[in-house]
Amino acid sequence: MVLAPLAAGPVLGKVHAMKTMRRLIYTEVLTAVGFVTLAFLGLFFFFDLVEDLQNVAGRHSPNYQLNHALVYVALLIPIHVYELMPITVLIGCIFVMARMAQSSEFTILRTSGMGPGLALRHLMLLGLLFALLTFVMGDHIAPWCEREGRLLKSRFEGGVFTNLSHDHLDYHETFAEYRDVKKSFFDHLPKTAFALSNSDDKNGAVMLQNTSAKKKYYSLKTLADVKGKLLDNSLEGLHMSINDIDVHFKLIGEFNAYNLLAVYASAISLGQQKNTVLQILSNLTGAEGRFDYIVSQQDKVMGIVDYAHTPDALLNVLATIKELRQGHEKIISVIGCGGN
Repeated sequence: MVLAPLAAGPVLGKVHAMKTMRRLIYTEVLTAVGFVTLAFLGLFFFFDLVEDLQNVAGRHSPNYQLNHALVYVALLIPIHVYELMPITVLIGCIFVMARMAQSSEFTILRTSGMGPGLALRHLMLLGLLFALLTFVMGDHIAPWCEREGRLLKSRFEGGVFTNLSHDHLDYHETFAEYRDVKKSFFDHLPKTAFALSNSDDKNGAVMLQNTSAKKKYYSLKTLADVKGKLLDNSLEGLHMSINDIDVHFKLIGEFNAYNLLAVYASAISLGQQKNTVLQILSNLTGAEGRFDYIVSQQDKVMGIVDYAHTPDALLNVLATIKELRQGHEKIISVIGCGGN
């Protein structure tokens, strides 16, 4: 007996037909969803632009021009895509299925061997593709566009960099990302603004690398536009020299000396008078819960309350206490740690 090989023609023809039908479904659905998405985006773009035109060259933002409005509205597109994707996919799929049923294409597909189960599987693969696109758009592209849009519409007079610690790393996954996010604020400052930075921090110069704003620095340790010198740090307050002007402040601690320099430099950059600013700052008292202290009259024991809630803030408090010691005092720390 001689066994003849099976003819491959019908099998290959069926495989080719399946590929053609799959390509047809994918093309029809993607085209329909794309068309519906573009139609919705066109409407949203028009409405957003009309609404934003009232901000162009307005009283509160004279530098905000038409090109800024167009860029801002364009940055809203990924956000709208994320919001509209489920609706546009549903409308597109319903439209394609209804048109195929009306033109008897479903009958032709079933005759060619594509049953409802196979068609549903192809639609599920498309659904996974749209779900992945929605995830990427919503978790990566849209947040970046939203942040850039806020920066574009915000017209800052200036920015101040104080220091960079390991705070907020629960939100920013790495220290480098946290630094770059802060730096991006200075990168977007306009030429008319000022950019003030603490030159004693190792990231102080990095923050102003790419800014177009007018660069200024303040420092306690090196030469700077606003140079401070800490002459005395006691419970009575700070005795400082700021640009060769001798001033007494009620605030305590080196960290407050840096804060005072930052506020003074910012006020001067905004056109305020030096003597007026120093007079106001010299009368400032500390914020409630920030190095609040009381001294017992009998034993002269000092109790200090500070709502330091990060490791760096706690180190600042302990460093300030160490500076205030006369050399023989005993420090007892009670630290409460809430959390989840």
